[in-house]
Amino acid sequence: MAPRVTAQASSPGTHMPGMYVYRASRIEALAEQLAQQLAAQPPAAVLAPRTVVVAHLGMKRWLLGALARRRGSDGSPGIAANLHLLLPGEWWLRLGDALLGSDADPAWQREVLRWRILDRLDARDVAGALRRFLDAAPPRRRWQLAEHLARLYGEYQMYRPDWLLAWAAGDDTPRDADWQAALWRRLLAGSAAQPRVQRSQRVLEMLAAARAGHAEPVHVFGVSHLPPVLLQALQLAARTRAVHVYFPDPCRELWDDLRSQRALLRAGDKAAAQHYETGHPLLASLGRIGQDFALALNADVSAQDWRDPLDESDAHTAAAPLLQRVQDSLRRLAPQLAGAPLDAQSCADSSLRVHACHGRLRELEVLRDALLALRVQHDDLEPRQIVVMAPDIQAYAPLLPAVFGTPGQWHDAALPYHIADVPLAATHTLYAAWRQLLHLAQARCTLAEVLDLLDVPALARRFGLDGAARTRMAHWLHEAHVAWALDAAMKPAFGAPAEDLHTFAFGLDRLIAGWLLGDDAPGRMLRAAHARGQAIVPLLAAAGSELPLLAGLARLLDELARWHAAASMQHDGAGWSAWLAQRIDACFDADDEDADAQAALGQLRRLAAQPGAELAAAGVERAFAWEVISAQQCAALDEIPARQPFVANGIAFCGMVPQRTIPYRVVALLGLNEGAYPRNSPRSSLDLILRHPRAGDRSALQEDRYLFLEALMAARTALHLSYVAEDPAQGSLRNPAAPLAELLAFLDDAHGLAGGDAARAWCVRHALQPFAAVYFEQADAAWRPHPALRSFAVAYAGVDGAGHAPPGAAPLLPHAGLSAPALDADAASLAQLRAFLRKPAQATARQMLGIVLPDGDGDADAGADEPLTPRTEPRQRVPARLLEHALAQGQATLPAHAPDWLARSGLLPAGAIGALAWRDLRAPVTAALALLHGHPCAQAPLVEVDCRVRLDDGNVLGGSVAARRDAAGRYWLLRVETRKTLDFSVRLPLWLDWAALALSVPAAQLGGCVLLQVHGASAEIDALAANASSDATLLRAGIARLCALRDDVLHARRWYFPATAWAVAESAPESRSARARSAWEGNQQSTGERDYAPAYAALLARGRDWIAEPQTWRDFVAQAGALAALVGLQAQEPADA
Repeated sequence: MAPRVTAQASSPGTHMPGMYVYRASRIEALAEQLAQQLAAQPPAAVLAPRTVVVAHLGMKRWLLGALARRRGSDGSPGIAANLHLLLPGEWWLRLGDALLGSDADPAWQREVLRWRILDRLDARDVAGALRRFLDAAPPRRRWQLAEHLARLYGEYQMYRPDWLLAWAAGDDTPRDADWQAALWRRLLAGSAAQPRVQRSQRVLEMLAAARAGHAEPVHVFGVSHLPPVLLQALQLAARTRAVHVYFPDPCRELWDDLRSQRALLRAGDKAAAQHYETGHPLLASLGRIGQDFALALNADVSAQDWRDPLDESDAHTAAAPLLQRVQDSLRRLAPQLAGAPLDAQSCADSSLRVHACHGRLRELEVLRDALLALRVQHDDLEPRQIVVMAPDIQAYAPLLPAVFGTPGQWHDAALPYHIADVPLAATHTLYAAWRQLLHLAQARCTLAEVLDLLDVPALARRFGLDGAARTRMAHWLHEAHVAWALDAAMKPAFGAPAEDLHTFAFGLDRLIAGWLLGDDAPGRMLRAAHARGQAIVPLLAAAGSELPLLAGLARLLDELARWHAAASMQHDGAGWSAWLAQRIDACFDADDEDADAQAALGQLRRLAAQPGAELAAAGVERAFAWEVISAQQCAALDEIPARQPFVANGIAFCGMVPQRTIPYRVVALLGLNEGAYPRNSPRSSLDLILRHPRAGDRSALQEDRYLFLEALMAARTALHLSYVAEDPAQGSLRNPAAPLAELLAFLDDAHGLAGGDAARAWCVRHALQPFAAVYFEQADAAWRPHPALRSFAVAYAGVDGAGHAPPGAAPLLPHAGLSAPALDADAASLAQLRAFLRKPAQATARQMLGIVLPDGDGDADAGADEPLTPRTEPRQRVPARLLEHALAQGQATLPAHAPDWLARSGLLPAGAIGALAWRDLRAPVTAALALLHGHPCAQAPLVEVDCRVRLDDGNVLGGSVAARRDAAGRYWLLRVETRKTLDFSVRLPLWLDWAALALSVPAAQLGGCVLLQVHGASAEIDALAANASSDATLLRAGIARLCALRDDVLHARRWYFPATAWAVAESAPESRSARARSAWEGNQQSTGERDYAPAYAALLARGRDWIAEPQTWRDFVAQAGALAALVGLQAQEPADA
């Protein structure tokens, strides 16, 4: 190893040529040494900038801040100016330009080289296995191969320059280089410009031949890895100038020869694995990158070495926080220093904790509470002194506002933050829209995809479909039963018949026909010349003033058709760039005042120009298919760099980036799960570096492991580690990432713990929900929670009650602070009560909790699927509509084929499946027509009856009821239901309509109530509904009972689930409980009411077994019996209640 010099001897003589290596486990000490060296060696020219090579962009910003905050010897404020901070690659390119002149030819840049490679691959002058692959590969695969080879050649130039030089000389080394070497020679022959590897070799030769002079020193700060070419250049430069390397070395001892037990076992040396002294297991397993770099630095025996005096200190106390003990053990290569006796106070140590959570959202909620607790514990802790990293920070970015608020809010937020390392392509909707359009040529073009495009403001604005127009258009397309494909001609490419049903053209025809006919649309048909004369069923949706919306939709579909046609097009680079630029102008209209949108639009225009510019630079003039261009554009989107600053005000949420050893008082790592970290970076079988590894090679696996070690050493006050330990939906266990598991195993060994049941003060297992009682209960003599199980979410404090209450004692609803809305005293009140009786759980969740779950029933944004089964959706009420149409037409039976108004409405599938669906519909509806033959309501037209019912308490219910009025002036209720079981959700709304009608018209004009059940191949008139009472007193009392039921349920005073209540009402007392449980929980044959989509009932029940609670069950049975009596069902005495 190089000789070590003391701190006091570090400054003298360091202006002389040579390599000077500064090592410290704390990077602040390295920054101080850099400042001293910069001050001790002023530049020869006063205004000449000093060059400092830094490991990472984030390191650059941190270093400038650290130097600026440093005060002079007289206490004056520091200034950081006239510094030229470069990344290693930038410094290398500038050095080459300084020695050899600027290389303006881009032929060997990766973006240009890939096109040259693709041109050679398509030239059919390659042989062997590569030729066989190319013959079978589509254009996109060939472009991907060319892109991959360009990256590989770039890595070879930095890590295997000797190979490329040998290939150029005709030597195919290594032996399996074969076609890669031959392709490299063809590329060399096709360009007069020198590749970077030859320039690099010339630079190294010039550095080796240079003589000592007055060259300015080079400072290389914060690096733990350099490509061999750059390290060799620094070593050669050290012959003629001072080269200062500032290495954040985690260990003061010699550790470059440590090997982990796993490595020894992998090598087959089991005996050595049992007895070999690893020194420190974490250094041995995590420190490979640093070991290789230390080994390379130590190989230069002429280098002078300096170590931070603080690292040399042997001061240690077992009472120190766990984080400090672990860092000391690493720094001094003494794993035993991490251990300490465990006692009741050990859990209070917040310096290092591992949090096991349920999902990413819970990780963020736990992190927020932990950071707030740390700020309470350390009142001088500032948000800018906290960093939060994750292997995939993009997965957490959408969740951050829900937990931490809006980013960039510095004044009002308790924990202000900003996000870094999120790709720019993921930060603006324009980029997502561009990617979607690029894929449109091969896409099915579904309704959901088109609505996603309309969510992009700039695109919706271009077609006049922004704001409320977008919502309106989504509703229209849903009602028109649009599913996928622009038109019938698009379907055969996806294996479907050329049928226009459920296409956008089909939906647009229906909307335009409805607009043209207006109020005359119902019952009318049009014929379309462009649809083979098929009928168009007008959809009365767009009002007269909404024609611009239909025009905008037509223009959008025309534009999407142009994108789809690109699949069959070929252009040269300039042609494709021009075409893409036209598409940008045709698709997007960004608001002039939206700076982000304008910036994104400018970036898209630059992307569109790339094919033309790159192919011109490559000298390739032939045409390419759309597959190639779309792949290039998608790759360019992925490469748009993040523009968010890493070091800024507030908490930094960022990705886990190698060589980012910036110190923070609090370091948090999220998402440390097996499979997610270390991140998978599979290397191709074409990669010769992988086949023939050398010391100093880059490895994504080892970089991630070393990054974990760097984060461990970078924390000054606390290290917060978390992972998803359980699946939040299934409850299945998940493993921590290997580095985290190794840290946990090390802590167990250091503290003498064995077995999975031992208490570990540093491990915290969290509850599934943030409002769990454990976070708010007070400790007592019998129960003491972990100190980390505390919450700052005041809104949740009273959710589950106080004390150690069992789960069954939780209230029905969380206290959301919303009052139950009263029934309106106008025409809407009857509809409100009717809606509650149909779906009480949905009404409760929406009105009392403000929760709206995704629901395909009437939700325009839920998309639409083309019907592919011989049945219709119950919510579409097709049997009822068929019956109503037949009655209106006076038909006694249905035709053999579906009528045009149904076949061309989109309600039925196309082709043979549609014929089967019609057969299944025709039989029961024909049976229903037979039942109604001669009935007075059969020929009675539909009317809307205005009803106003005054109750005994003075309240008034108002609204309209759809009824039929026969020739004698009598009013009839006729309802058609297709359900197998007519429970209270059907019967109570019908009874309410009957009661309102009976109380609003003279008794002599009251006909009757007909509930027609159409199920399977038969139909039946329900007897209970037919015998509905018309007694005014009973009807008013019944309506009052229903109003009281609504009020009780909304205020959480009573349970009410209509299907379960009906099962109770019609069951014998001895089987009542079992029937209720089957109706609620379901069985192998049917879904229980608890799980009816979209799960409002399950949301309200919150896992509570309310059937097993005696008082709740008695109230439920009594209520079911009262409702049964209301609709005419004589329930048996509730003996088991």
